[in-house]
Amino acid sequence: MKCRFCMEEVQEGALKCKHCGSMLNSSGNEVIEEASSVVEMKFCSGCGKKIHKTSSSCPHCGNQQNENVSTQQSAKKIGYAITSLVLGVITFLAVFGNSSWNKDSINGGIFFCVLGVVFGAITLSKKYSGKGMAIAGLVLSILSFFSLVGMLSKFS
Repeated sequence: MKCRFCMEEVQEGALKCKHCGSMLNSSGNEVIEEASSVVEMKFCSGCGKKIHKTSSSCPHCGNQQNENVSTQQSAKKIGYAITSLVLGVITFLAVFGNSSWNKDSINGGIFFCVLGVVFGAITLSKKYSGKGMAIAGLVLSILSFFSLVGMLSKFS
């Protein structure tokens, strides 16, 4: 016999579907209404099949459902990309602006370039949100880095 919602095989006489969590009646093919509402379903972010709304992982493919991520965690994750972009823009503008450079200024600029590259790489490797900002930050930081290294060679 199959569950009415997820169309997966369930054991004869089961009260609850082991795949989607829907409550079944004694015949096993109808959903019991709980508090005058039908059990709500959502789609798996991995395979696209219907799963129970409160499922933390998909019974079909095992993919973890990340809809319960807090706003604080999301803000932290995009913060890496924003930091990479800001550092990249600042170092790029500093390098290509009309300013005089000494050895200490160049070393400081190289430090900020490296930080921009690190934050951008973390964003991309961990697949945090803000991929476009991270790439832009990486490109600007790398261009600035090579320019500063070139300037540093003049002082040697």
